[in-house]
Formats: sequence, C-alpha cells, structure tokens
Amino acid sequence: MGSMLAKPLRALRSEPRGLAMLAVGVLLAAIVVAGLVGLVFNQRVERFADDELQYDVELENRANELRAAIIELEHDHRDLLINGASDRYVADFEDSYALLHERIDLLA
Repeated sequence: MGSMLAKPLRALRSEPRGLAMLAVGVLLAAIVVAGLVGLVFNQRVERFADDELQYDVELENRANELRAAIIELEHDHRDLLINGASDRYVADFEDSYALLHERIDLLA
C-alpha cells in the first residue's frame, strides 16, 4: 500500500503545478465544509433563539396577568375596608383572591 502512494507523491513533488492545484483544491473543500458546518450551527442557534423569544413573550404575558390580578385584589380589599364587609364586597374579594391564585398557578 505504501508503494502505491509513493508513486503519486513522487509525481507531485516533481510537478509543482500539480501540488499547488491539489493544495488549492483541498483548501476549497475545507472552506465548503466549514461553510456547511457554520450554516447548520446558525440554523440551530436561530431555532433556539426563536424558542426562547416565544417563552419570554409568554412569561411576560403571564406576569402582566398576575399584575392585573394583584391590582384587582387590592381594589376589592380597599372596597372592603371603606364600605364594610357586605356580601357583595366579600364575594368580589374572594373572586379576586381566587383569580390571583389561578394566575400564580400559571407561573408555576
């Protein structure tokens, strides 16, 4: 096997133009392979970034819903303090409290 490679290698040494062409061909092949690897890597990064952006938007929406539930609970609590514990205000407060727990559970 070694003697089979020896003849072409000796021929390349005696022919500098062939050696230069082989070197250029190998470099072009390496550039193509590196480009393909970079393209695949870029697609994976893009997919990961899209997933993370979607998660971030969903988390922000849930946080806004939680914030709104807290504000509603504060409002109903204030109504209880100002107007007294009538059936209507107690029911509103309990509904707001239940909504707050639902929003918290969505974050878990």
